[in-house]
Amino acid sequence: MSVIENVKLNNGDKVFLFFTFPYSFEKLPLEMIKGVELICLPNRGFLDKDDQEAYSYALPPISLSGFGVPQTSIRITSEHKNQRELFWQTIFAIRLIKSLKIGTSGYLTYKHNNSIAIDDPCGLIWRYTVINCSSDKYVNDDFKNAGELLKKIITLKKTKDCNRFINALNIFSEVANGNSTSYGMNFLSLFNCLEGLFISKSDSSKGTLLSQRVNSFVGKFFPDIEVKYFIKREYNRRNALTHGGTSFWISTKTRKLDTSVSKENYSILLNLYEITRLSILGFLGLTPDELKKYSSIREEEKGLEDALREILKGEKNLKENRKKIIKDKIKKVTKKLDSFFVDVAANPIEERIYLEIPDYDFK
Repeated sequence: MSVIENVKLNNGDKVFLFFTFPYSFEKLPLEMIKGVELICLPNRGFLDKDDQEAYSYALPPISLSGFGVPQTSIRITSEHKNQRELFWQTIFAIRLIKSLKIGTSGYLTYKHNNSIAIDDPCGLIWRYTVINCSSDKYVNDDFKNAGELLKKIITLKKTKDCNRFINALNIFSEVANGNSTSYGMNFLSLFNCLEGLFISKSDSSKGTLLSQRVNSFVGKFFPDIEVKYFIKREYNRRNALTHGGTSFWISTKTRKLDTSVSKENYSILLNLYEITRLSILGFLGLTPDELKKYSSIREEEKGLEDALREILKGEKNLKENRKKIIKDKIKKVTKKLDSFFVDVAANPIEERIYLEIPDYDFK
């Protein structure tokens, strides 16, 4: 049974609105973290006449008549400094749990005396997510789990460690939140994310190494895909695309964009998305000690790469010997990283992450 209660808005609260938000309306309001909660879309009855007209003009797709099916919105209180950034982090955390179709529209700021301010009505967020699961709805447990992920993400971004992981989070959030509608850009971004997590600039045979590490980390979750061979094959396609080749959704005969992408080709992008999503969830499921170990190996690796770069700038007769020493050290660090992924995967990581591999709509 649905339980929907009215929420009193306070001065400075921002309310973010949606065209599409698939939620079963089990209970509202629903707090994800302190100051971030799902609420029923505010009825415009609390506004004076001028504000009602401004609201309807700025956000015409939103019906605020007080009748019809209630709509979910997200309220972020004024205690948070950057409410808009936190909103996108919240959507990202929700999409990490389930990548259902979400369409964002606009947002408002509540002021005293039943007044609102329409914020950036044309520029926010007239946006739909691009990679979406088949028809489903979010339930309360999804938001509870997303809230836990959101806390981890906020905490991680405040630290000075784990730079490569944080960069990967940022890249994947752009794909998950629908920042780009280009399949080509999303394809490249997903590989940028995996490279940041699993390999380094100094690695040779990057495609082979990436496929091995990704497979050891999340391969067992994909019984219908040979992850090792899938990643290696698509990494070769990534290389071709990066260096001026055509993508698989562009016709090589007509050289025009193929708008009728086949289910088979589209599924390549979706499989890559799911592999990346579970990799991100796997990293978020690491213990503090495991994450610290990963960060330490990465820092050691970066220091050696920087040292090698400096050596190559030095005198020619000194280069070869010192270069060999550094490269030998890098090989040892590479083995450490390989062992790390194998050791982590040996633990029951599925118990630490919110695992769901959905069927997708191919539209």
